[in-house]
Amino acid sequence: MNKNVFLLPGQGSQYYQMGAGLYKNEEGFKAYMDELDRLVQIQINRSIVDILYNENREKSQAFTQTLYTHPAIFMVECCLAKTLMDAGIILPIFIRHLNPVTTTFRSAP
Repeated sequence: MNKNVFLLPGQGSQYYQMGAGLYKNEEGFKAYMDELDRLVQIQINRSIVDILYNENREKSQAFTQTLYTHPAIFMVECCLAKTLMDAGIILPIFIRHLNPVTTTFRSAP
C-alpha cells in the first residue's frame, strides 16, 4: 500500500517570499495564512505575512530572526498541507523537524 508522507523542514529552510506565489494565486492558501497570521499577531504584535511578503525583501536576504522565522516556517508548511488536502491529496503522516526534536503527527485516519 502506498502512503504519502509530508516531510517538513525546520529552522534554516526559511527565506523571504517563501510561498509568495501560493499566497498571491491560491485563495485557500491565502485564507489559511491570514487566519494563522491573526493568531500569531496576538502573541508577537507583528504580522508574519507583512514581514514574509514585504515587497522590499528579496529571497536572497537573510531571514534569521527566530521570533519571526519559526512561525513563518510553520505557517507556510501548515497552509501548504491544508491547501493540498483541499485539492484532494491525502497526507496521512507529517514529519516536521523542530529543534531539538522531530515531531510526527497524523492528519488523517
